[in-house]
Amino acid sequence: MMYRQKPGSNKKTYDMQVVFKIKWTDDCTYTAKVWKTIIETSKGERLLPTPRKAITVRILKSSNDAYLEQGTFNEKPYTSYRYVVYKL
Repeated sequence: MMYRQKPGSNKKTYDMQVVFKIKWTDDCTYTAKVWKTIIETSKGERLLPTPRKAITVRILKSSNDAYLEQGTFNEKPYTSYRYVVYKL
């Protein structure tokens, strides 16, 4: 695996890509299900076994360069997070 050391930390991280399958339920709400997880190794990309967990996301507010979302994990409906997503 391609490990990197975070500055100021003794923990190692690795490069990983997570692909989601998205289903929109209305203009501001969608469900994202993990479709596949790809990890970079020294021999190339490797597909990891992926549990099909889902999160329901509601867009609460948007601006020109970002939007505020609230995500709730479907397996744990009492667990939700608010976060800002920036447009690139």
